[in-house]
Amino acid sequence: MMMARIVVALAAGLCAASAARADVIYMPGAGQCLTVAPRNGQIRDWSPIVLAPCTGGPTQQFTWTGKNYQYVDNTRLCIGWHKFRDNEPYPLGLEFCYQDRTFVRPDGNGRVYGASSPEAASRCWVQTPPHANLTSTVGLGPCGNGQFRAGTLQQAMAGKTTTTTTTTTTRPGQGPNQTPDQPNVVFTRVQNVGQWVIQKAYLNNKFDRCRAELGRDDNMLLIVKWASRKWGLAISNTNLAIGSRHKMEVEMDRASEVFNGVVDSTAAWLFSIIPDQTADGLRSVSRIQVKAPFGTRTWNTPGIAAAIGAVEDCFNANSGNAGNAGKPPSPPPPANEVFTRVATIGQWRIVHVYKGGKFDRCRAELGTGAQQINIVKWAANRNWGLSIPARGLLAGSKHPMEIEMGRASNPVTGTVDPKGTNLTGGLSGDALAYMRSTGTLQVSTPTNAGTFNLTGIGAAVGGVEDCFNTNIGNAG
Repeated sequence: MMMARIVVALAAGLCAASAARADVIYMPGAGQCLTVAPRNGQIRDWSPIVLAPCTGGPTQQFTWTGKNYQYVDNTRLCIGWHKFRDNEPYPLGLEFCYQDRTFVRPDGNGRVYGASSPEAASRCWVQTPPHANLTSTVGLGPCGNGQFRAGTLQQAMAGKTTTTTTTTTTRPGQGPNQTPDQPNVVFTRVQNVGQWVIQKAYLNNKFDRCRAELGRDDNMLLIVKWASRKWGLAISNTNLAIGSRHKMEVEMDRASEVFNGVVDSTAAWLFSIIPDQTADGLRSVSRIQVKAPFGTRTWNTPGIAAAIGAVEDCFNANSGNAGNAGKPPSPPPPANEVFTRVATIGQWRIVHVYKGGKFDRCRAELGTGAQQINIVKWAANRNWGLSIPARGLLAGSKHPMEIEMGRASNPVTGTVDPKGTNLTGGLSGDALAYMRSTGTLQVSTPTNAGTFNLTGIGAAVGGVEDCFNTNIGNAG
């Protein structure tokens, strides 16, 4: 089988012990990094090395010691090779650093040879198919012309082939510092709190932020506090463009909020600033689910209160060292709408919505995703409405909605909300009364259509009324 030959290119001076630092080791132009995979559920000796999307997470951080690559998360372990048969690339995995199988010899052309024996000295790090014994996808094999590079996460994502001095804009989760002369971020693990990892980040030797990490690599959740005292939430990005903005629907147990997220300059994270009250409310949740354009991700969050407390402790211990850094990115202000489910009535979910701390509306939800309708009563004018996902219609635009209830038809003009989430049309008292007596509802818009079984709608509308009466005293 023809295998891509990939070798590690090291920048001038990398071999000097004085330049020791944390790097990612990546495949230029592919966004793939050497990553430590668990063995029997643990990171330890003989854990395989695989190629995975670059995130700059703990399992992708290595330090060049002058003779081997040391795993930052456990400095007793280094990248080494393991021999199973003579006629195959020897898979790479973690090994204790004193083992000579971890010794490597870079050459002037950027190849990295083994240095433990004449046999290894003629071989280089190369990409391989998954190994049957160790599941590694990188091994020690015949040298070729392909290259890995060691450098910053920004370089890994941009596919740069040389080490250059650049000025970067830092974002939450931007990855480890790579070169002493590069204005970048140095991450240092502070402690573990259950399954959470607490890290502090310094930018140009000034405190920038603390964060709590949950999950691994391409499925990671971050809760961040910057030196500016602002809080943020970030999740691993998948294929969204740097700087692009996207909705993040964050469900926290029974409450939910919608934020305007932005992809950071490394393309590793989709993140948003969050209000202080939201960060405080996270302490009591057992589950966080985030809906983004690339899909829905869910984390169980035992110990989250202790983790956020540890971020606060980290912040308090380091904030005196802050410089002009610590300023989070400046996306548009997040939408401060808080959704809280107050009742379940058969197939219907009764939810109240507060905006800017003031009661805004109650609604009865039926269905999920694109096939969800909401029967809404607004605090501003006490009117009723029916909404359905806008599915690509522009925020603020108006469109026809055809609402069929049994044998009756009620065409209305709907308006897309400012976030571009739902298309909402008004419901007259007669239309609402007729809807309560019918069995099915059909809704058609220029981009969406659905048929809904209205079983229990009478009780659901009553639930909205109860919700409204309970909260209207808190309206703005």
